[in-house]
Amino acid sequence: MAETEEMFGNRLAETVTQGFLCLALSLGHKTGLFEAMAGFDEPKSAKEIANAAGLKERYVREWLGAMVSGCIVEVDEETSELFLLPPHRRPAVTRLGDIIDWSMVAQGLPMISGVYEKVIECTKTSGPPGITGGDYSPSYHQWRNQCYDTFVQASLLEAFIPSIPGFEAILGQGTNVLEINNHNGSAARKLARAFPESSFFLSNNPRMSKDEKSNSGDPLTTPSSPYKQFNLTVETHDPTNLPADWSGKFGVVLAIQNIRDTPRPDVIVQEVHRILKPEGLFAMMESNMKSRIADNRDNPASVFVYTCSLFSSLPQSLSDEAGLGLGAAFGRESFKPFLEKAGFKTITLVPVPGDPLDQVTYVCKK
Repeated sequence: MAETEEMFGNRLAETVTQGFLCLALSLGHKTGLFEAMAGFDEPKSAKEIANAAGLKERYVREWLGAMVSGCIVEVDEETSELFLLPPHRRPAVTRLGDIIDWSMVAQGLPMISGVYEKVIECTKTSGPPGITGGDYSPSYHQWRNQCYDTFVQASLLEAFIPSIPGFEAILGQGTNVLEINNHNGSAARKLARAFPESSFFLSNNPRMSKDEKSNSGDPLTTPSSPYKQFNLTVETHDPTNLPADWSGKFGVVLAIQNIRDTPRPDVIVQEVHRILKPEGLFAMMESNMKSRIADNRDNPASVFVYTCSLFSSLPQSLSDEAGLGLGAAFGRESFKPFLEKAGFKTITLVPVPGDPLDQVTYVCKK
């Protein structure tokens, strides 16, 4: 049956409504309301929930209205005064389960909306080419680091490393490993503790603002932490111009969710190729998108990827006049020749195990 005007209008109405629900989900995560409700096995009043979260009852009641309407929280039909977050829904909106906390992901909507007006200016023919990481709020960078940390804590050692053939053996035998960093560097720090036989280097981009480098508070991963890892070196380098004496130095280079955001990723991957040893490994994690928009229509993650790219990856990549503007959906068909041009001979795509955002690792050998 062909879609009618009324059907399309109804579909858009539902889409807009779900967008507003995302804002309420985000607030529930940020204020600790979901965590507070997950602590109750019996229905509780708005006042009891507010007290548990340390919040004002009136605001909590309004939030509960959105959660009940959005079928997230259940309400007692008879009294309409008692509320429960069912046990089977708790893992998806808290850190209590093995699946991703979608209320944390929902924070992305208000976070990227902070540059809404700036991005509108960028779209104009007379507007600026892009915006830098410093234009985003500290909360945005905290959210980006939180997403990165969620992957690191849940999947790095248990799923990501084992998914790449021979990777664990290389790290266990001992080699020099570099993480090209646009986050807080918790991946390199965790790997350094897990593989003391290898020497790890964390290269921070000098374009990163202090908010981009900040961490959510793990004392073993905070850059300013008094805890020192004997096999980890943290330095600041322009990824398009890495030290000359690094040529052939590294057995492994990691780039997690960041190449697409840089103005000149082509130069970066050329530099990665230069600093790798013969047969060295470059593992680049990016969105598992196709290069053609039409081919991404049925990918459930594509709306998320394109919208995040529009408000984040693309404008940051175009912040430099020479920026290529790849975007988060540059795609598999474009990335492979892009990497081959840098000199990589063997390129294998490995899905990131259990990743609900459908990311893929480009495993490249020199």
